Amino acid sequence: MSAPLSPPITYRQALEQASAQLAELKTPKPTAEQAVIATAAAADTVIAARDRASAHAKQAIHQLWAAVNPYDETAVAEFAAQAARIMAAAQEAAAKAAAVGQAHQLAAVGVKVPATQSVPLDVRAPAAVIKNGLLVLRQHAVSVDYAEDSAKVSTADMTTLGVFKRPAAVYRYAKSKGATDVQAAALAGQRIDALIDDNLMLAQRLAQQQVLVSAAEPVDLDGSPQAKTKIIGYRRVIHPELSRGGTCGMCIAASDRIYYVAELMPIHAHCKCTIAAITEDYDPADDLNAVDLNQLYKDAGGTSSAHLKRTRYKVDQHGELGSVMVPKSKYKPRTTKSKVRVGGTALQSDQPAQAEVAKHQLRVMEENLARLRSNGEPESSSKIAYHEKLIAKLRKQAEEPEPSAGGGGGEPPRNIPPVAGSPDDRYPDMDNGDPAPLRPSDVQPLIDDDLAYMLDGDGHGGGGHRAGTGIPGKSELPAGWDETKLLEAVEAILWGQDLQRNITPENLGVVFRGLHDGVILAVPVHDYGRYWEVATAYPLSGDGVHRNDATGRPVPVPLNPADLTRKLDS
Repeated sequence: MSAPLSPPITYRQALEQASAQLAELKTPKPTAEQAVIATAAAADTVIAARDRASAHAKQAIHQLWAAVNPYDETAVAEFAAQAARIMAAAQEAAAKAAAVGQAHQLAAVGVKVPATQSVPLDVRAPAAVIKNGLLVLRQHAVSVDYAEDSAKVSTADMTTLGVFKRPAAVYRYAKSKGATDVQAAALAGQRIDALIDDNLMLAQRLAQQQVLVSAAEPVDLDGSPQAKTKIIGYRRVIHPELSRGGTCGMCIAASDRIYYVAELMPIHAHCKCTIAAITEDYDPADDLNAVDLNQLYKDAGGTSSAHLKRTRYKVDQHGELGSVMVPKSKYKPRTTKSKVRVGGTALQSDQPAQAEVAKHQLRVMEENLARLRSNGEPESSSKIAYHEKLIAKLRKQAEEPEPSAGGGGGEPPRNIPPVAGSPDDRYPDMDNGDPAPLRPSDVQPLIDDDLAYMLDGDGHGGGGHRAGTGIPGKSELPAGWDETKLLEAVEAILWGQDLQRNITPENLGVVFRGLHDGVILAVPVHDYGRYWEVATAYPLSGDGVHRNDATGRPVPVPLNPADLTRKLDS
Protein backbone atom coordinates (compact mmCIF):
# COMPACT_ATOMS: atom_id res chain seq x y z
CA MET A 1 0.00 0.00 0.00
CA SER A 2 1.44 3.34 -0.99
CA ALA A 3 1.97 6.06 1.59
CA PRO A 4 -0.75 8.73 1.71
CA LEU A 5 0.05 11.91 -0.14
CA SER A 6 0.56 15.12 1.79
CA PRO A 7 -2.34 17.54 1.46
CA PRO A 8 -1.74 20.14 -1.26
CA ILE A 9 -0.72 23.61 -0.16
CA THR A 10 -1.88 26.90 -1.61
CA TYR A 11 0.33 29.36 -3.44
CA ARG A 12 0.22 31.70 -0.41
CA GLN A 13 1.33 28.89 1.92
CA ALA A 14 4.19 28.04 -0.41
CA LEU A 15 5.34 31.67 -0.39
CA GLU A 16 5.19 31.78 3.42
CA GLN A 17 7.28 28.61 3.71
CA ALA A 18 9.83 29.94 1.24
CA SER A 19 10.05 33.26 3.10
CA ALA A 20 10.59 31.46 6.41
CA GLN A 21 13.35 29.30 4.95
CA LEU A 22 15.03 32.35 3.42
CA ALA A 23 14.90 34.22 6.73
CA GLU A 24 16.45 31.24 8.48
CA LEU A 25 19.29 31.17 5.96
CA LYS A 26 19.93 34.89 6.48
CA THR A 27 20.00 34.59 10.28
CA PRO A 28 23.65 34.53 11.35
CA LYS A 29 24.68 31.39 13.18
CA PRO A 30 25.70 32.06 16.80
CA THR A 31 29.41 31.81 17.47
CA ALA A 32 30.89 29.53 20.11
CA GLU A 33 32.13 32.61 21.96
CA GLN A 34 28.60 34.04 22.12
CA ALA A 35 27.34 30.75 23.54
CA VAL A 36 30.01 30.74 26.24
CA ILE A 37 29.30 34.37 27.21
CA ALA A 38 25.56 33.72 27.39
CA THR A 39 26.07 30.61 29.51
CA ALA A 40 28.32 32.42 31.98
CA ALA A 41 25.97 35.40 32.26
CA ALA A 42 22.91 33.19 32.75
CA ALA A 43 24.65 31.21 35.48
CA ASP A 44 25.51 34.37 37.41
CA THR A 45 21.88 35.48 37.27
CA VAL A 46 20.51 32.08 38.30
CA ILE A 47 22.75 31.66 41.34
CA ALA A 48 22.32 35.29 42.42
CA ALA A 49 18.53 34.87 42.35
CA ARG A 50 18.77 31.66 44.36
CA ASP A 51 21.02 33.31 46.94
CA ARG A 52 18.61 36.23 47.30
CA ALA A 53 15.69 33.86 47.76
CA SER A 54 17.70 31.91 50.33
CA ALA A 55 18.61 34.99 52.36
CA HIS A 56 14.99 36.20 52.40
CA ALA A 57 13.61 32.79 53.36
CA LYS A 58 16.17 32.27 56.14
CA GLN A 59 15.47 35.64 57.69
CA ALA A 60 11.71 35.11 57.65
CA ILE A 61 11.73 31.47 58.78
CA HIS A 62 14.27 31.98 61.57
CA GLN A 63 12.12 34.81 62.88
CA LEU A 64 9.14 32.45 62.95
CA TRP A 65 11.16 29.69 64.59
CA ALA A 66 12.31 31.94 67.43
CA ALA A 67 8.75 31.99 68.77
CA VAL A 68 8.14 28.23 68.57
CA ASN A 69 8.08 25.82 71.50
CA PRO A 70 9.62 22.66 69.99
CA TYR A 71 7.58 20.50 72.37
CA ASP A 72 4.24 22.04 71.35
CA GLU A 73 3.01 19.99 68.38
CA THR A 74 0.40 22.60 67.47
CA ALA A 75 3.00 25.37 67.42
CA VAL A 76 5.36 23.19 65.39
CA ALA A 77 2.65 22.40 62.83
CA GLU A 78 1.76 26.09 62.55
CA PHE A 79 5.42 26.96 62.05
CA ALA A 80 5.81 24.30 59.35
CA ALA A 81 2.77 25.60 57.47
CA GLN A 82 4.04 29.19 57.57
CA ALA A 83 7.53 28.10 56.54
CA ALA A 84 6.09 26.16 53.60
CA ARG A 85 4.27 29.28 52.40
CA ILE A 86 7.50 31.27 52.56
CA MET A 87 9.32 28.52 50.68
CA ALA A 88 6.66 28.48 47.97
CA ALA A 89 7.52 32.07 47.07
CA ALA A 90 11.27 31.52 47.43
CA GLN A 91 11.23 28.38 45.27
CA GLU A 92 9.12 30.10 42.63
CA ALA A 93 11.66 32.94 42.44
CA ALA A 94 14.58 30.53 42.13
CA ALA A 95 12.75 28.38 39.59
CA LYS A 96 11.75 31.32 37.39
CA ALA A 97 15.31 32.60 37.31
CA ALA A 98 16.60 29.12 36.46
CA ALA A 99 14.08 28.69 33.64
CA VAL A 100 14.80 32.10 32.13
CA GLY A 101 18.54 31.50 32.39
CA GLN A 102 18.28 28.15 30.66
CA ALA A 103 16.11 29.61 27.88
CA HIS A 104 18.68 32.37 27.29
CA GLN A 105 21.47 29.80 27.11
CA LEU A 106 19.54 27.72 24.60
CA ALA A 107 18.77 30.78 22.48
CA ALA A 108 22.50 31.48 22.34
CA VAL A 109 23.07 28.10 20.65
CA GLY A 110 20.19 28.59 18.23
CA VAL A 111 17.46 26.72 20.12
CA LYS A 112 14.42 28.84 20.88
CA VAL A 113 12.18 27.63 23.69
CA PRO A 114 9.88 29.43 26.15
CA ALA A 115 11.09 29.82 29.75
CA THR A 116 8.26 27.67 31.06
CA GLN A 117 8.62 25.78 34.32
CA SER A 118 6.16 24.04 36.60
CA VAL A 119 8.13 23.44 39.78
CA PRO A 120 5.79 22.25 42.56
CA LEU A 121 5.93 23.24 46.21
CA ASP A 122 7.10 19.73 47.10
CA VAL A 123 10.44 19.50 45.30
CA ARG A 124 11.80 16.44 47.09
CA ALA A 125 11.47 13.17 45.20
CA PRO A 126 13.59 10.10 44.45
CA ALA A 127 13.46 10.59 40.68
CA ALA A 128 11.89 12.39 37.73
CA VAL A 129 10.27 11.12 34.53
CA ILE A 130 9.23 12.63 31.20
CA LYS A 131 5.48 12.68 30.58
CA ASN A 132 4.11 14.20 27.37
CA GLY A 133 7.37 16.02 26.83
CA LEU A 134 7.46 17.45 30.37
CA LEU A 135 9.85 16.55 33.19
CA VAL A 136 7.88 15.78 36.35
CA LEU A 137 8.89 14.46 39.75
CA ARG A 138 8.01 10.90 40.72
CA GLN A 139 7.26 10.86 44.43
CA HIS A 140 6.86 7.76 46.56
CA ALA A 141 7.87 6.47 49.98
CA VAL A 142 11.57 5.68 50.29
CA SER A 143 14.25 4.53 52.68
CA VAL A 144 16.96 7.10 53.45
CA ASP A 145 20.36 6.00 54.75
CA TYR A 146 22.00 7.97 57.54
CA ALA A 147 25.40 7.67 59.19
CA GLU A 148 24.40 4.89 61.58
CA ASP A 149 20.93 3.81 60.49
CA SER A 150 18.24 4.13 57.86
CA ALA A 151 14.69 5.42 58.07
CA LYS A 152 11.49 5.08 56.09
CA VAL A 153 10.28 8.41 54.72
CA SER A 154 6.70 8.68 53.52
CA THR A 155 5.57 11.02 50.78
CA ALA A 156 3.98 13.21 53.47
CA ASP A 157 7.25 13.37 55.41
CA MET A 158 9.18 14.62 52.37
CA THR A 159 6.74 17.40 51.51
CA THR A 160 7.89 20.93 52.21
CA LEU A 161 5.35 21.09 55.01
CA GLY A 162 6.64 17.82 56.42
CA VAL A 163 10.35 18.65 56.37
CA PHE A 164 9.87 21.87 58.33
CA LYS A 165 8.66 19.82 61.28
CA ARG A 166 12.16 18.37 61.49
CA PRO A 167 13.90 21.28 63.27
CA ALA A 168 11.70 20.63 66.30
CA ALA A 169 12.60 16.94 66.18
CA VAL A 170 16.30 17.86 65.98
CA TYR A 171 15.91 20.11 69.02
CA ARG A 172 14.11 17.45 71.06
CA TYR A 173 16.62 14.76 70.10
CA ALA A 174 19.56 16.96 71.06
CA LYS A 175 17.98 17.70 74.43
CA SER A 176 17.40 13.99 75.00
CA LYS A 177 21.14 13.46 74.52
CA GLY A 178 22.08 16.02 77.13
CA ALA A 179 22.46 19.15 75.03
CA THR A 180 21.89 22.56 76.56
CA ASP A 181 19.11 24.78 75.25
CA VAL A 182 21.68 26.83 73.36
CA GLN A 183 23.26 23.78 71.73
CA ALA A 184 19.90 22.30 70.76
CA ALA A 185 18.71 25.63 69.33
CA ALA A 186 21.90 25.94 67.27
CA LEU A 187 21.43 22.47 65.79
CA ALA A 188 17.80 23.20 64.95
CA GLY A 189 18.84 26.45 63.29
CA GLN A 190 21.43 24.63 61.20
CA ARG A 191 18.76 22.19 60.06
CA ILE A 192 16.50 25.07 59.00
CA ASP A 193 19.30 26.55 56.90
CA ALA A 194 20.00 23.18 55.28
CA LEU A 195 16.32 22.61 54.45
CA ILE A 196 16.04 26.01 52.80
CA ASP A 197 19.24 25.62 50.79
CA ASP A 198 18.37 22.10 49.66
CA ASN A 199 14.84 23.01 48.55
CA LEU A 200 16.03 25.99 46.54
CA MET A 201 18.77 23.91 44.96
CA LEU A 202 16.18 21.29 43.98
CA ALA A 203 13.84 23.95 42.57
CA GLN A 204 16.64 25.36 40.43
CA ARG A 205 17.66 21.92 39.20
CA LEU A 206 14.14 20.91 38.22
CA ALA A 207 13.29 24.21 36.51
CA GLN A 208 16.39 24.37 34.35
CA GLN A 209 15.98 20.76 33.29
CA GLN A 210 12.28 21.21 32.55
CA VAL A 211 13.23 23.89 30.02
CA LEU A 212 15.98 21.68 28.63
CA VAL A 213 13.62 18.73 28.24
CA SER A 214 10.98 20.89 26.55
CA ALA A 215 13.61 21.93 24.01
CA ALA A 216 14.86 18.41 23.41
CA GLU A 217 11.42 16.75 23.45
CA PRO A 218 9.03 19.41 22.03
CA VAL A 219 5.32 18.54 21.81
CA ASP A 220 2.25 20.14 20.28
CA LEU A 221 -0.65 21.22 22.44
CA ASP A 222 -2.36 17.88 21.79
CA GLY A 223 0.65 16.02 23.16
CA SER A 224 1.96 14.76 19.82
CA PRO A 225 5.74 15.10 19.37
CA GLN A 226 7.26 17.67 17.07
CA ALA A 227 10.56 17.33 15.25
CA LYS A 228 13.35 16.96 17.80
CA THR A 229 16.10 19.51 18.19
CA LYS A 230 19.78 18.68 17.96
CA ILE A 231 20.31 18.63 21.75
CA ILE A 232 22.28 15.53 22.62
CA GLY A 233 22.66 16.05 26.37
CA TYR A 234 23.96 18.50 28.93
CA ARG A 235 27.00 19.14 31.07
CA ARG A 236 27.34 20.70 34.51
CA VAL A 237 28.98 24.13 34.62
CA ILE A 238 31.25 24.67 37.61
CA HIS A 239 31.50 28.11 39.20
CA PRO A 240 34.57 28.68 41.40
CA GLU A 241 33.63 32.36 41.62
CA LEU A 242 30.18 31.56 43.05
CA SER A 243 30.77 28.55 45.28
CA ARG A 244 31.45 28.85 48.98
CA GLY A 245 35.18 28.31 49.29
CA GLY A 246 35.52 27.44 45.61
CA THR A 247 34.35 24.49 43.55
CA CYS A 248 34.44 21.19 45.42
CA GLY A 249 36.50 18.30 44.15
CA MET A 250 33.41 16.21 43.38
CA CYS A 251 32.03 18.82 40.97
CA ILE A 252 35.44 19.15 39.34
CA ALA A 253 35.67 15.40 38.88
CA ALA A 254 32.15 15.31 37.43
CA SER A 255 32.58 18.31 35.13
CA ASP A 256 33.54 16.19 32.12
CA ARG A 257 30.45 13.96 32.40
CA ILE A 258 27.67 14.25 29.79
CA TYR A 259 24.13 13.62 31.08
CA TYR A 260 20.90 12.74 29.30
CA VAL A 261 18.38 15.59 29.40
CA ALA A 262 15.96 13.61 31.58
CA GLU A 263 18.69 12.64 34.06
CA LEU A 264 18.64 14.92 37.11
CA MET A 265 22.02 16.53 37.71
CA PRO A 266 23.63 14.99 40.82
CA ILE A 267 24.00 17.62 43.53
CA HIS A 268 25.50 18.01 46.99
CA ALA A 269 25.24 20.47 49.87
CA HIS A 270 25.86 24.10 48.79
CA CYS A 271 26.24 23.06 45.14
CA LYS A 272 26.42 26.13 42.87
CA CYS A 273 26.67 24.27 39.56
CA THR A 274 24.35 25.11 36.68
CA ILE A 275 23.82 23.20 33.43
CA ALA A 276 24.35 23.92 29.75
CA ALA A 277 22.97 22.03 26.78
CA ILE A 278 25.24 20.22 24.35
CA THR A 279 24.24 20.30 20.69
CA GLU A 280 25.91 18.96 17.59
CA ASP A 281 27.58 22.35 17.14
CA TYR A 282 28.03 23.78 20.64
CA ASP A 283 29.35 22.70 24.03
CA PRO A 284 29.76 25.97 25.98
CA ALA A 285 30.13 24.23 29.36
CA ASP A 286 33.20 22.37 28.16
CA ASP A 287 34.85 25.65 27.20
CA LEU A 288 33.86 27.36 30.45
CA ASN A 289 34.95 24.46 32.64
CA ALA A 290 38.31 24.25 30.87
CA VAL A 291 39.00 27.89 31.67
CA ASP A 292 37.92 27.54 35.30
CA LEU A 293 39.83 24.29 35.85
CA ASN A 294 43.03 25.67 34.41
CA GLN A 295 42.78 28.66 36.74
CA LEU A 296 41.91 26.44 39.71
CA TYR A 297 44.92 24.22 39.25
CA LYS A 298 47.17 27.18 38.55
CA ASP A 299 46.02 28.99 41.69
CA ALA A 300 46.08 25.89 43.88
CA GLY A 301 49.56 24.65 43.05
CA GLY A 302 51.34 21.70 44.64
CA THR A 303 49.36 19.52 46.99
CA SER A 304 46.15 21.53 46.62
CA SER A 305 46.11 20.82 42.89
CA ALA A 306 46.83 17.17 43.53
CA HIS A 307 44.06 17.05 46.10
CA LEU A 308 41.51 18.43 43.64
CA LYS A 309 42.60 16.13 40.82
CA ARG A 310 42.57 13.05 43.04
CA THR A 311 39.00 13.63 44.17
CA ARG A 312 36.71 10.80 43.13
CA TYR A 313 32.97 10.69 43.44
CA LYS A 314 30.06 8.39 42.89
CA VAL A 315 26.41 9.13 42.21
CA ASP A 316 24.12 7.88 44.94
CA GLN A 317 20.34 7.85 45.04
CA HIS A 318 19.11 9.81 48.03
CA GLY A 319 15.53 8.98 48.89
CA GLU A 320 14.36 12.59 49.03
CA LEU A 321 16.81 14.50 46.85
CA GLY A 322 17.23 12.12 43.93
CA SER A 323 20.72 11.92 42.42
CA VAL A 324 23.40 13.21 44.78
CA MET A 325 27.19 13.14 44.65
CA VAL A 326 29.14 11.58 47.49
CA PRO A 327 32.88 10.90 47.88
CA LYS A 328 33.82 7.50 46.54
CA SER A 329 36.05 6.93 49.56
CA LYS A 330 34.70 7.62 53.01
CA TYR A 331 35.96 10.85 54.56
CA LYS A 332 38.72 10.11 57.07
CA PRO A 333 38.71 12.80 59.76
CA ARG A 334 42.10 14.06 60.88
CA THR A 335 41.07 15.01 64.40
CA THR A 336 38.87 13.66 67.15
CA LYS A 337 36.69 16.72 66.71
CA SER A 338 36.13 15.87 63.06
CA LYS A 339 35.23 12.29 63.94
CA VAL A 340 32.54 13.58 66.27
CA ARG A 341 31.13 15.80 63.54
CA VAL A 342 30.91 13.20 60.78
CA GLY A 343 27.47 12.25 62.10
CA GLY A 344 26.19 15.72 61.22
CA THR A 345 24.22 16.59 64.35
CA ALA A 346 26.51 14.96 66.89
CA LEU A 347 27.00 16.94 70.07
CA GLN A 348 30.47 18.24 70.83
CA SER A 349 32.20 18.30 74.16
CA ASP A 350 34.44 21.19 73.15
CA GLN A 351 31.77 23.91 73.30
CA PRO A 352 32.77 27.50 74.14
CA ALA A 353 32.20 28.95 77.58
CA GLN A 354 28.55 28.25 78.39
CA ALA A 355 27.98 31.46 80.33
CA GLU A 356 29.12 33.66 77.44
CA VAL A 357 27.03 31.78 74.90
CA ALA A 358 23.99 31.98 77.18
CA LYS A 359 24.38 35.76 77.42
CA HIS A 360 24.22 36.08 73.65
CA GLN A 361 21.20 33.80 73.38
CA LEU A 362 19.48 35.52 76.29
CA ARG A 363 19.55 38.85 74.48
CA VAL A 364 18.00 37.30 71.37
CA MET A 365 15.23 35.56 73.30
CA GLU A 366 14.39 38.68 75.32
CA GLU A 367 14.05 40.65 72.08
CA ASN A 368 11.78 37.95 70.67
CA LEU A 369 9.60 38.01 73.78
CA ALA A 370 9.26 41.78 73.62
CA ARG A 371 8.29 41.56 69.95
CA LEU A 372 5.66 38.91 70.67
CA ARG A 373 4.07 41.08 73.35
CA SER A 374 4.16 44.19 71.18
CA ASN A 375 2.37 42.21 68.46
CA GLY A 376 -0.45 41.42 70.88
CA GLU A 377 0.41 37.82 71.74
CA PRO A 378 -1.77 36.79 74.74
CA GLU A 379 0.11 36.26 78.00
CA SER A 380 -1.56 32.86 78.31
CA SER A 381 -0.19 31.61 74.98
CA SER A 382 2.29 28.75 74.73
CA LYS A 383 4.73 31.03 72.88
CA ILE A 384 4.96 33.46 75.79
CA ALA A 385 5.27 30.59 78.29
CA TYR A 386 8.03 28.93 76.27
CA HIS A 387 10.04 32.15 76.01
CA GLU A 388 9.70 32.92 79.70
CA LYS A 389 10.82 29.41 80.63
CA LEU A 390 13.84 29.49 78.31
CA ILE A 391 14.82 33.01 79.39
CA ALA A 392 14.82 31.88 83.03
CA LYS A 393 17.16 29.00 82.14
CA LEU A 394 19.46 31.24 80.14
CA ARG A 395 19.65 33.81 82.94
CA LYS A 396 20.75 31.09 85.32
CA GLN A 397 23.36 29.80 82.87
CA ALA A 398 24.63 33.32 82.18
CA GLU A 399 25.22 33.93 85.89
CA GLU A 400 27.24 30.74 86.43
CA PRO A 401 31.00 31.37 86.70
CA GLU A 402 33.08 29.85 83.94
CA PRO A 403 35.11 26.87 85.18
CA SER A 404 38.86 27.32 85.01
CA ALA A 405 40.46 25.24 82.26
CA GLY A 406 43.93 25.16 83.75
CA GLY A 407 43.33 25.80 87.41
CA GLY A 408 45.77 28.69 87.52
CA GLY A 409 43.20 31.44 87.20
CA GLY A 410 45.57 33.60 85.15
CA GLU A 411 44.44 32.68 81.63
CA PRO A 412 43.15 35.49 79.38
CA PRO A 413 39.42 35.57 78.58
CA ARG A 414 38.45 33.30 75.70
CA ASN A 415 37.14 34.63 72.40
CA ILE A 416 34.09 32.59 71.43
CA PRO A 417 31.86 32.58 68.35
CA PRO A 418 28.60 34.55 68.56
CA VAL A 419 25.25 32.81 68.58
CA ALA A 420 24.23 31.68 65.09
CA GLY A 421 22.03 34.25 63.40
CA SER A 422 22.71 37.02 65.91
CA PRO A 423 23.69 40.54 64.73
CA ASP A 424 27.34 39.83 65.64
CA ASP A 425 27.40 36.65 63.57
CA ARG A 426 29.04 38.07 60.46
CA TYR A 427 32.50 38.73 59.07
CA PRO A 428 33.57 41.79 57.10
CA ASP A 429 33.95 41.48 53.34
CA MET A 430 36.98 39.64 52.01
CA ASP A 431 39.98 41.46 50.60
CA ASN A 432 38.61 41.10 47.05
CA GLY A 433 35.42 42.93 48.02
CA ASP A 434 33.17 39.85 48.03
CA PRO A 435 31.08 38.99 51.09
CA ALA A 436 32.68 36.40 53.34
CA PRO A 437 31.21 32.96 52.50
CA LEU A 438 30.96 31.94 56.15
CA ARG A 439 29.80 33.25 59.50
CA PRO A 440 31.80 33.18 62.75
CA SER A 441 29.40 30.56 64.13
CA ASP A 442 30.15 28.29 61.14
CA VAL A 443 33.75 27.70 62.27
CA GLN A 444 34.18 24.72 64.57
CA PRO A 445 36.16 25.23 67.81
CA LEU A 446 39.67 23.82 68.10
CA ILE A 447 40.61 20.92 70.34
CA ASP A 448 43.90 19.40 71.49
CA ASP A 449 44.39 17.29 68.35
CA ASP A 450 44.31 20.41 66.18
CA LEU A 451 46.84 22.24 68.31
CA ALA A 452 49.16 19.22 68.40
CA TYR A 453 49.03 19.05 64.60
CA MET A 454 49.81 22.75 64.20
CA LEU A 455 52.68 22.72 66.67
CA ASP A 456 54.29 19.29 66.26
CA GLY A 457 53.11 18.14 62.82
CA ASP A 458 51.71 14.83 61.62
CA GLY A 459 54.96 13.21 60.52
CA HIS A 460 54.05 13.58 56.84
CA GLY A 461 54.89 17.23 56.24
CA GLY A 462 51.72 18.76 57.66
CA GLY A 463 51.83 21.27 60.52
CA GLY A 464 54.93 21.47 62.71
CA HIS A 465 55.36 25.15 63.61
CA ARG A 466 56.55 24.92 67.22
CA ALA A 467 59.80 26.79 67.93
CA GLY A 468 62.80 24.49 67.53
CA THR A 469 61.01 21.85 65.44
CA GLY A 470 63.51 22.41 62.63
CA ILE A 471 61.48 21.18 59.66
CA PRO A 472 63.06 22.61 56.46
CA GLY A 473 60.94 25.27 54.80
CA LYS A 474 58.58 25.67 57.76
CA SER A 475 57.94 28.88 59.65
CA GLU A 476 58.19 28.60 63.44
CA LEU A 477 56.34 30.39 66.20
CA PRO A 478 58.20 32.37 68.86
CA ALA A 479 59.76 30.42 71.71
CA GLY A 480 57.26 29.97 74.49
CA TRP A 481 54.23 29.70 72.22
CA ASP A 482 52.57 26.53 73.49
CA GLU A 483 49.09 25.05 73.02
CA THR A 484 47.46 27.64 75.27
CA LYS A 485 49.11 30.59 73.55
CA LEU A 486 48.36 29.30 70.05
CA LEU A 487 44.73 28.60 70.95
CA GLU A 488 44.40 32.12 72.30
CA ALA A 489 45.83 33.57 69.07
CA VAL A 490 43.70 31.51 66.67
CA GLU A 491 40.49 32.20 68.60
CA ALA A 492 41.31 35.91 68.63
CA ILE A 493 41.82 35.92 64.84
CA LEU A 494 38.61 33.97 64.21
CA TRP A 495 36.30 35.52 66.78
CA GLY A 496 37.98 38.52 68.41
CA GLN A 497 35.95 41.73 68.26
CA ASP A 498 38.78 44.28 68.32
CA LEU A 499 41.30 42.82 65.91
CA GLN A 500 42.65 43.79 62.52
CA ARG A 501 41.98 40.80 60.29
CA ASN A 502 42.05 40.05 56.60
CA ILE A 503 40.08 37.30 54.84
CA THR A 504 41.33 35.92 51.53
CA PRO A 505 39.49 33.33 49.38
CA GLU A 506 41.31 30.14 48.44
CA ASN A 507 40.29 27.01 46.58
CA LEU A 508 39.26 24.97 49.62
CA GLY A 509 37.86 27.82 51.71
CA VAL A 510 39.35 31.03 53.06
CA VAL A 511 42.50 32.18 54.85
CA PHE A 512 42.27 34.47 57.87
CA ARG A 513 45.23 36.67 58.72
CA GLY A 514 45.57 38.68 61.89
CA LEU A 515 48.07 40.31 64.23
CA HIS A 516 48.19 38.91 67.77
CA ASP A 517 50.83 39.80 70.36
CA GLY A 518 53.30 40.97 67.75
CA VAL A 519 52.88 37.95 65.44
CA ILE A 520 50.99 37.83 62.14
CA LEU A 521 49.32 34.43 61.76
CA ALA A 522 47.66 32.80 58.76
CA VAL A 523 44.70 30.54 59.61
CA PRO A 524 43.29 28.56 56.64
CA VAL A 525 39.68 27.48 57.20
CA HIS A 526 38.20 24.85 54.88
CA ASP A 527 34.59 24.36 53.81
CA TYR A 528 33.23 20.85 54.47
CA GLY A 529 29.70 21.56 53.30
CA ARG A 530 27.73 21.86 56.52
CA TYR A 531 30.56 23.23 58.66
CA TRP A 532 33.93 24.98 58.36
CA GLU A 533 37.07 23.68 60.04
CA VAL A 534 40.43 25.24 60.82
CA ALA A 535 42.97 23.37 58.69
CA THR A 536 46.09 24.73 60.40
CA ALA A 537 47.73 27.94 61.62
CA TYR A 538 51.22 29.23 60.97
CA PRO A 539 53.20 32.44 61.50
CA LEU A 540 54.05 34.77 58.62
CA SER A 541 56.25 37.24 60.50
CA GLY A 542 56.68 38.82 63.90
CA ASP A 543 58.73 39.10 67.05
CA GLY A 544 60.54 35.80 67.54
CA VAL A 545 59.23 34.22 64.31
CA HIS A 546 61.71 32.17 62.24
CA ARG A 547 61.59 30.38 58.90
CA ASN A 548 63.82 27.36 58.43
CA ASP A 549 66.01 27.23 55.35
CA ALA A 550 66.57 24.11 53.25
CA THR A 551 68.90 22.69 55.91
CA GLY A 552 66.54 23.40 58.80
CA ARG A 553 68.51 26.41 60.06
CA PRO A 554 66.14 29.06 61.52
CA VAL A 555 66.24 32.51 59.90
CA PRO A 556 64.50 35.39 61.73
CA VAL A 557 61.41 36.88 60.04
CA PRO A 558 60.75 40.24 61.72
CA LEU A 559 57.27 41.72 61.81
CA ASN A 560 56.12 42.89 58.38
CA PRO A 561 52.70 44.63 58.42
CA ALA A 562 52.40 43.98 54.68
CA ASP A 563 51.88 40.29 55.53
CA LEU A 564 48.34 41.17 56.57
CA THR A 565 47.38 42.13 53.03
CA ARG A 566 49.96 40.83 50.56
CA LYS A 567 49.10 38.05 48.14
CA LEU A 568 49.87 34.71 49.75
CA ASP A 569 52.31 32.34 48.08
CA SER A 570 50.80 29.36 46.25
